Amino acid sequence: MVIARLEAPSPTPSTLQEPPSFDSRTATDDDLLPLIWAGLKRGSLVVSTSGNDRTHAWLMLLHPEQVPPPRSNPLAEHALDSVLRGSSQKTIALEHGTSFSTLAIALKTCVGRMNLSGRFSRVPLAVPLLVHAVQCPGTLRVHLHGAFPSRPGQQCALVFERVDEVLRDILSPTEFAVVQSLLEGRGYREIAAERGASARTVANQICSIGRKLRARGRFDVLGETVRRHARLERGGRNAHARSLDALTRAQ
Repeated sequence: MVIARLEAPSPTPSTLQEPPSFDSRTATDDDLLPLIWAGLKRGSLVVSTSGNDRTHAWLMLLHPEQVPPPRSNPLAEHALDSVLRGSSQKTIALEHGTSFSTLAIALKTCVGRMNLSGRFSRVPLAVPLLVHAVQCPGTLRVHLHGAFPSRPGQQCALVFERVDEVLRDILSPTEFAVVQSLLEGRGYREIAAERGASARTVANQICSIGRKLRARGRFDVLGETVRRHARLERGGRNAHARSLDALTRAQ
């Protein structure tokens, strides 16, 4: 799919079944990701379409014709970042002396400015991945197709390489399939229908996943997945550096 050939996006986000094509040479600069995330939070960028498969997750980003006036809500912005990285909404509400319902409304308002509707827990997988990429630069492989949308009507695709594979050796094959669906935002009943199982069976499997990963909920599980991936990547780089050092000394 080539972004320049896309029709004008509909007012509400739709879902792409295949990732937008991208050139691996267009890996984004880490400095650009905070700009994208800030633009989404203030409404100068919106999500026109989103989607994922089992190896990638993506967002089509659009600069809207009309940008809403900026609104400063430090509590909502801090909570949004924290929850998408795995913190509990109840814990954040207690820390800031606000009610759970007030915080939930603030979070829903934040994602609404991004042109995302529905339950906050169902936001596209690429959104929390973007937050992790901003908070921990270099942790994830990210690709940008198209230029940063700086003028009304411009759009680009942000594509993330998923890191679920790091869980394959930790979970059973059934649990691994379930956790992939969980990370994509599916609810217990959806996963049960997809797998031809009961909702109770899926709930028990997700509880088992949580115990193994010491995580609770979709965003916490994703956060632990990203952290395990980062540790594996660092271990691989360190091993490579030690090999080069040993080779240099041998010469």
